[in-house]
Amino acid sequence: MSARVRIWLFLGLAFALVVGAGVAYVQPNRVALTGTPVVAEVVESQQGDPSTMTVRFATDDGQQVESSTTKLYGLPPEGAAVLVRYDPDDPTTVVAEEYRESSPLSTLLVIGFTASFGAAVITWRRSRASRS
Repeated sequence: MSARVRIWLFLGLAFALVVGAGVAYVQPNRVALTGTPVVAEVVESQQGDPSTMTVRFATDDGQQVESSTTKLYGLPPEGAAVLVRYDPDDPTTVVAEEYRESSPLSTLLVIGFTASFGAAVITWRRSRASRS
């Protein structure tokens, strides 16, 4: 197989891996990335594993919602105003504004992308060196 074909194969694999990493990151963070932001009042805070926060807020159409989430970084006190995001299709699905879920799969795919891209660069450099 020629160096040019190997380079394109490595680059194609790298592209597929980086797209897969993006999908693997976005999927569990859909509400955190695209949900509707709203200021909510903390109704209840419970320390634990995981910690839980219950919030009350009004949706864009005026519906009053009370919902709990474990998807948060800090645990604000009861009565505090916090910024959350909710799913407009299901307002009871709530996450704290700054929350992002890490994905081991996306991390592995980024590592694979780096290795594939590096292999393409090494193959390209070796093919240039052999021509000189």
